Amino acid sequence: MKTRNVFAVTALSFLLATPVLADGGRYADSARYYDYAKVTDARPVYEVVQVSMPRTVCRDRYISRDAQAPRSYTGVITGGIIGGVIGNQVVHGKYRDWGTVAGALLGGSIGNDISQRKRAEGYGTSRDCREITDVREERQLTGYEVAYRYRGRDYVTFMDHDPGHKVRVSVRVDIAE
Repeated sequence: MKTRNVFAVTALSFLLATPVLADGGRYADSARYYDYAKVTDARPVYEVVQVSMPRTVCRDRYISRDAQAPRSYTGVITGGIIGGVIGNQVVHGKYRDWGTVAGALLGGSIGNDISQRKRAEGYGTSRDCREITDVREERQLTGYEVAYRYRGRDYVTFMDHDPGHKVRVSVRVDIAE
């Protein structure tokens, strides 16, 4: 009979200890469960931050510039021919050859001056661009200060989103001695 009692006590002890062992020994110290609490207030919380926005600013400048056309001898040659013909027609006698040469030289010089004047000036635009950064302050939503009531007591917490009308709470029960 004593063997049966020892066996019964051992079996009963094992059955009572199983929940403690299955929970890793935590079952005897505390229990945790989840419930819902009513949200009484949810206020948005803002933070002022600086926002940098780069932009490019350009302006056009009007400038005069030398037109760098390729050098041409057409004006000198044409002026020389015309000047030589005129010098030949104007001067008579033994100095006619001298008149032709002088007319050609003078005509070539005048033709060169005229061709230089046509290519000396030009107008255009030059665009100057630079990047500048505008800095402005902006309010950004960082989260919500949430007030809620659970079992007649009021609590406040911070959340990153608006919880709505109710919030899930974790309840832990411990032995109070």
